[in-house]
Amino acid sequence: MNFETIRVIDALLLPPGLFFILALIGLLLAFTRFGRLLLFVSVIFLYLLSTPWLASRLISPLEQQYPAITPGALDTSNADVLVLLGGGYFGESVEYADTAIGPYFAERLRYTAWLANQTGLPVIVSSGKSDAPAAARILESQYGVESVAVDDKSWNTLDNAANTAELASQLGYDQVAVITHGWHMPRAIWSFRKAGLDALPAPMGLTHSISEPDKIRSWYPYSIALQRSDKAIHEYAGLMWYRFLASRAGAVEQPVDTEAERQEKPEGDGSEQQPLNREQKRPS
Repeated sequence: MNFETIRVIDALLLPPGLFFILALIGLLLAFTRFGRLLLFVSVIFLYLLSTPWLASRLISPLEQQYPAITPGALDTSNADVLVLLGGGYFGESVEYADTAIGPYFAERLRYTAWLANQTGLPVIVSSGKSDAPAAARILESQYGVESVAVDDKSWNTLDNAANTAELASQLGYDQVAVITHGWHMPRAIWSFRKAGLDALPAPMGLTHSISEPDKIRSWYPYSIALQRSDKAIHEYAGLMWYRFLASRAGAVEQPVDTEAERQEKPEGDGSEQQPLNREQKRPS
């Protein structure tokens, strides 16, 4: 399934776009009882998706799966590279005379730069052919990140994982710290571990706030709440689709141990080969 097909499905067949389509159909059939019922139900669902109460309950389970990570925790982990996942391409920026990365991508990029400067870890930028090189230039020229590798062939999260696995193998990296928004992290970690990578989640943009039903503000319709509901539904649908593809391919998921799980296991007899240190793994 190509990228444009995915965008059409996301826009028209998943909420909230689905409810806009149904509302339009209901409006066209408003002279019938079915049409009026369809219009009423669609408007109610659009309203609910626009409320902080429902939006927070949809997105919080995604964000709460993986906690935030500190630079100190990264230093004590086996992670030897940060992987920045792309988050949108907005064409060309007139004021910068360069490619305009999307706002989600920019948020992830800033957090990646901060972690890279705090830990000294190199960075892999994984995204498309226009925005990945642009993000790498921003990291190097504006944030002073020195070691940046680029994957510019990824159109979705599965591509991010597969292409990063290949690039990490070429560069000699064993464990990667994946940087993306908290709501995207479950699908990202599933994809990276499915690709055989030892992936450490480094989520950002975490809110962890639940709107209480007894607060009147929880029931006001907001565009930002509708956007959060849209992101949550997209992630749930995307993860189900990825698992469906994996089941059809006959693949058996074998997740790599997380850092916490690894620390809980008893140490062996020391006969295992020790991983290279970070300085040895950085590209010259």
